[in-house]
Amino acid sequence: MTLKAAQLIYTNVEKEQSPTARGGFQTVLSTHDSLNKNQIRQIEQYLQYNSGFTDPIKKLFFTINQGQQIVLVHIHPMPDADAFKHSERYFAHALIFEAKDWDNVRAEPLSILRTFSFFETVEQALDQGDFTTGNIGLVEVETSIPIDSVQIKLWNLDTLIQMVLYAAQANLLARRKQSLAYIGSPEDMTTVLEPILRLVPNVLRKDCCFDSFFYKCNPVANYFWAVGLPEEPLGGKFIKIDIAKQQIITTSPLQPNTIFEHWITKQINAGSILQIFEAVEDSWLLCNWLDNKLTIEHLPEQVPEWILSTISELNETAIIRQARVRLNEVLPKTLVELIAPRLELSKLDGERYAELRLGFAVSPLLDLVFEELTNPGSKKWPPRKVMTAVSTVATSSQHPALSILLAIRHNLWDEVSKLLQSLTNDTYTQIIERFLKCKF
Repeated sequence: MTLKAAQLIYTNVEKEQSPTARGGFQTVLSTHDSLNKNQIRQIEQYLQYNSGFTDPIKKLFFTINQGQQIVLVHIHPMPDADAFKHSERYFAHALIFEAKDWDNVRAEPLSILRTFSFFETVEQALDQGDFTTGNIGLVEVETSIPIDSVQIKLWNLDTLIQMVLYAAQANLLARRKQSLAYIGSPEDMTTVLEPILRLVPNVLRKDCCFDSFFYKCNPVANYFWAVGLPEEPLGGKFIKIDIAKQQIITTSPLQPNTIFEHWITKQINAGSILQIFEAVEDSWLLCNWLDNKLTIEHLPEQVPEWILSTISELNETAIIRQARVRLNEVLPKTLVELIAPRLELSKLDGERYAELRLGFAVSPLLDLVFEELTNPGSKKWPPRKVMTAVSTVATSSQHPALSILLAIRHNLWDEVSKLLQSLTNDTYTQIIERFLKCKF
């Protein structure tokens, strides 16, 4: 699957290479139909690169325009000084996606940053753009990156779970102004981070902005959820993670709070990482519906049985609550309470999921009501409130057995005879046998 992305090229050029005939750092090309001056300025403020160590490639992921656009950036240093002998030159190629398009395909940023062919020279960019206007067109970007291409480092499971919880609770870290500092090379950081970001759904992943080489950058000016640093930082509100040692240096542990967080913690402990990659979006939707954070319309049409089974083990109370909500839509509460013990409301399999998503069929429920009201050996009529509830549903639902029960209760024998004559032989026999075993 592909998405169209706007583009922006930012670098240090000689004036002969600039559409505005001026030298220095500037946006050389941008997609004019997609980016205005304000959006360009928002992107430019993130495009800082400070030379040092091995001068690695830098990768960034962030949002602009109040979250309406997703930005991926690939920056690499340029070895040659300009005419003014400025040596710290670099070349940035940014892809800008509309958030609504990004959400539709649930894209993962690091997979795209790893596989897309970014420009590496001004000449390459100018070959695709219009030098006279400074415009460059949209580009098609492949977003369906195979899962088996993702490298998974075998970290300690407790540490891996913490990193996933840091991603799932990225908003909490942002409110605290805390960032994850991955200490090591940018390449190692992105290798570690890619599977982590695939273990959380797109809606949470968008909060996980990162800069893979944050060397000499200002955490106050530009907040990132995660940054890559070549050395352990001395200051700042960082949660430090040593990539080489595979450990979290600064302990700021998070606990799973939501049904989804409990579910993914349990699945990681079970060693089901590759399976989670495929299941994370559906699981998040179902868990958030059970948490009353989403409406029924958000649920997928089908969910694999193993997901239903593993989620049902975590919060039976939430499943029972949602089942009762659905039952109350088709039956009076009095009748729901009457048959609830027969329905195994804590169960969550494919059949029950369909009932929760689409609603319960009324007729089988009324069959259960009839069976409960005509228990063999019953010596008295059900309470008035129960019979009143039966009266409200029997007629509208055209349930013959309950209609006969009501007619008998009110001594309407002509009505009883009429209803019995309308039954098939088998149904007639079943109902009569049921009534004969009652003693009221």
